[in-house]
Amino acid sequence: MFIIFSLVFMARIVIKGENELKYFVSSLVYMIILFALIIAVVSLLFFFDILINKDFIYNNSITELPQDSLSEADYNIALLPMFFGLFSILFLLPDVKKKFTKAFLSSLLLIFSLQIFLSGSRRGMILFFIILLLLSLSLVFAPFIKKSFIIIYARESVLFLVCLLLLSFSLYLFIDKTSYYHKNKFLEQVGSKNILVTKYKITKKILRYASVIDKSLDYNRVNTILWSHVFVPEDPDSGWGSRIHKTIYPLTGKNVEIVPSTAKGYLMDSTCNASYYSDSNACESYTQIVRLRTKKGERYKASVFCFVSDSFNANPVVFSVSAYSINSKFVTGNAASYYNLDYKGSWQKLELDFECNEGEVPVYLSFIKNDVQDFRELHGYVIYAYPMYTKIIGTDSLLTYCISAKKNNFVCSSFLDSNPNERYSRTNALVFASQRQFYYSSGMFTFPLSVLYQPAKKLIDPDPIRSFVAKLISEDTTYYPYKSHIILNATSSNFLNDRILRWEFGLKIFSLEYSWKQKIFGGGFNFLNWYGYYFMKDKTISDWPHNPFLSILLYSGIFGLIIYFFLLYKVFLYYFKYLNEYPLLFIFFITTFFFSFFSAGSPFDPPIMGFFVILPFFINSILKNGNPELAIS
Repeated sequence: MFIIFSLVFMARIVIKGENELKYFVSSLVYMIILFALIIAVVSLLFFFDILINKDFIYNNSITELPQDSLSEADYNIALLPMFFGLFSILFLLPDVKKKFTKAFLSSLLLIFSLQIFLSGSRRGMILFFIILLLLSLSLVFAPFIKKSFIIIYARESVLFLVCLLLLSFSLYLFIDKTSYYHKNKFLEQVGSKNILVTKYKITKKILRYASVIDKSLDYNRVNTILWSHVFVPEDPDSGWGSRIHKTIYPLTGKNVEIVPSTAKGYLMDSTCNASYYSDSNACESYTQIVRLRTKKGERYKASVFCFVSDSFNANPVVFSVSAYSINSKFVTGNAASYYNLDYKGSWQKLELDFECNEGEVPVYLSFIKNDVQDFRELHGYVIYAYPMYTKIIGTDSLLTYCISAKKNNFVCSSFLDSNPNERYSRTNALVFASQRQFYYSSGMFTFPLSVLYQPAKKLIDPDPIRSFVAKLISEDTTYYPYKSHIILNATSSNFLNDRILRWEFGLKIFSLEYSWKQKIFGGGFNFLNWYGYYFMKDKTISDWPHNPFLSILLYSGIFGLIIYFFLLYKVFLYYFKYLNEYPLLFIFFITTFFFSFFSAGSPFDPPIMGFFVILPFFINSILKNGNPELAIS
């Protein structure tokens, strides 16, 4: 807010009349395009792990990524620069005469579009599809409609639309028709320094979109569709080698003749990402290579070849089904096979033979090192090769499968077993034992800076001003309970459920908890802790309705909401008054308001919303002083 008001104050000093105002707006548009391009390019480079330090990832025990990104910033609000840049270029295209310049601007639109898609923001994708739909329909009906501004912009965007269509078709071919090997090779050629992490992030983003259509989708299924097209047991890079590893060929070592000659090795050493368990103070590397869907009485055999170097100092090295399946007697028979460490330096065949009850049985490759929090002290290496499993039908008949033909998962999901208690405890046992990359963020954008590596336990507040104020004024975390019994009705929509529940909770607080005085003048900010406790189960955490109208209604009542409506009325009045001269500014405001409507906790959240609320008053002030007949009171 300090930056925004400083900008407006300086602009008010410099801008004296309409000509300077137009120059200011024109310069602002060009700066927005440049700013959006920088953010998009840097964000894409970090998304594909092109700018990261490869040694940083490989030499630390990053166990799993957060749910959506390395940053906890609002990825919805972070898209505002992309949309501002997109709208700015669309408005500039009709005035561009040179073909090269048009092609360059169209390429920028493609970059912005890719960043919007990879953001994981469903709200952003909805707005993006609305824009594409308007442009496409305008082109279709152009012969039947009188010339209008939308037709002009649509015709100028033909090159962008065609390129976007070709890019979409290429992505479809890449996903559906390309082998796992070539997908990895493509990401490697792009420059990704950590292909596994990159694929994980892409899968999570697409899952966010796909889950709106099919609620039954989970990470494993989407990951299989995206990355598991062709699998071969000889090659870990065909899908089953899901940990950070090295692919080795040809294989060497004592007794190597027992391994098929075409097999490549799945080698893991100190560079492998570890899973740390604080309760046992141990690190494990586990690779889920199949998740069998079994029926009662079914029998399976499985095998894998394993080599452990002489200097390897972890124990045990095992090929097994999940520990829960064994301990709960869900499977019987030989469900775990251990490498004999008395014979290091030689290839051994690890074999399983077990019967199952009805359900799911995960099968893992695993090794454990005790009394460590990462693999930095791990010496030597272990190699797995040629995993297979067979389902026994009848007495002698066997159906043979490549293990990797089922599911592979970057975040190897041994904590996804059918036991919810084990899933909960193991998930919470995973910790970040070393450094992570964090982003500085504001309400307007997320900007990743590789120099801001911080230990996980030393998180820095992304807002330096708020961090400074927090040292002077302590936060009041006192919880004042509400008295009403509030029960919410969940909807059947994954997409809308979270927001609708928060909106419903706010309305019930207003109707059931507030007195008439509070309904008129508001109940203050106690509702923030109520939201935190109801949705986060923590009385010291604040949450909000994710809607500015409801937030204002709760903390300042009907009286405050009327004032807010009057403010919006004046904002829209001024924007409409100067719509012909400054249409882009109004579009920026509407775009920001669209995102704010589903997230904001105040009239000026995100802060850029405050800028666009102030801007029409600023424009009116300039025109009123320079040319009174153009301004309105």
